[in-house]
Order: sequence, then structure tokens, then C-alpha cells
Amino acid sequence: MLMHEETPIAEVNRRAWEALVRELGIADAVRFVQQFAPDLGNYIEIRRSLFDGYDLARLIDEISQFVSAKQSP
Repeated sequence: MLMHEETPIAEVNRRAWEALVRELGIADAVRFVQQFAPDLGNYIEIRRSLFDGYDLARLIDEISQFVSAKQSP
């Protein structure tokens, strides 16, 4: 039996979130996640944890990349 080290759940969550944002865009990624957890509690704290590590430059860059990818045939 092959053994492998379990990925920490925080890393799994980070990678999953990045994949959702990359494929759906930020707005649809948030909408997707919300359908599974309609009442998570403190909206501000949740958003802070979701976007921890994002700054304005990174958001603008990711939005630009997303728009460019959508416009490419």
C-alpha cells in the first residue's frame, strides 16, 4: 500500500479557492461557495479569511488575467 502525507486542510482550502477563482472569477466563486453554507456567521470575518493575502494589485492582476482569458477564442 502506498503511503502519502496528508495535505493540511488549510492548504486544500487555499488551493480549492484559487481554482474556483481562476475558473469562475471571484463573484461566481463566492456565489458557488455560498450555496453550501448559507449562514456562516460573521460576514466580515469570513471575507477577511477568504481574501487573506490578497492585495489590490493581486486582485487587479487576477481580474485582468480572467478577463483576457475569457476574451481569447
